[in-house]
Amino acid sequence: MEKFKELQSSWNQQAVIEPKLDTEEIKTKSFQKIKAQKVKHFWTIGILSTLIFILIFFYKLIYNDEITSKIKGLELMIFVIVIRIILEIVSAMLFQKIDFTTSFKNHTVQLVTYFKFRKTIHFIFTPIIYLLYIVGFYLLLPLFKTNLSHGFYLYVIVSGIAFLTLFNLQLFKIIRKDLNDLKFLQNADKD
Repeated sequence: MEKFKELQSSWNQQAVIEPKLDTEEIKTKSFQKIKAQKVKHFWTIGILSTLIFILIFFYKLIYNDEITSKIKGLELMIFVIVIRIILEIVSAMLFQKIDFTTSFKNHTVQLVTYFKFRKTIHFIFTPIIYLLYIVGFYLLLPLFKTNLSHGFYLYVIVSGIAFLTLFNLQLFKIIRKDLNDLKFLQNADKD
């Protein structure tokens, strides 16, 4: 009987563990992330589409038979941005297919699958697209050098490097956020 009282005393001295988040907080955070993800898709597609229109405008502006072989870099840049837009549209469509009314477990599995797809985009497609875009820019430099003043040519190089650097920093921020979301979902799935 003495052992039982010790066991009961030990049991009663345990700290009460409260869940970190209640259901409403999880729902609220989930809907905030859903809205943010939709906005992110919209802006990414919009920005990339604007870049495509600028590149196509530039392509039409400089296109003529004499320099057709020299604008392959611009064609490459347009091509890889179109591929990136297609990947973003596919990603948005996959996100739209997620059933937010299903059970928490199924919902989490669908979100994990979505973020794994995003991880594939970030670690396989994006580096290839990024490198091909840089190659396209590099291929355009001789055309710029012969057709622009020395000062404007230097401006193009500096602003191109600045753009790629800022884009790279933003890309790392997006990748880190997606990876944190994936990690959070995988940990929530274990609980």
